Amino acid sequence: MNDDSLDRTDTGILYLLQRDARSTATEEIGEKVGVAASTVATRIRDLETAGVVTDYKPTRKTSSWNW
Repeated sequence: MNDDSLDRTDTGILYLLQRDARSTATEEIGEKVGVAASTVATRIRDLETAGVVTDYKPTRKTSSWNW
């Protein structure tokens, strides 16, 4: 799978994951992109397997946090 093989559903899922990957449920993503939650889960797994989605972590360095 490469960027050229991503369809509208995949790109919609990726967009929503980029906005808030951990607090967005597959049901919510499915409603927004027009597919079942099980389809979203399968697509996310496929995107992970293909290396399109590689991890779920904050990108801000903890040294810049003031606590």
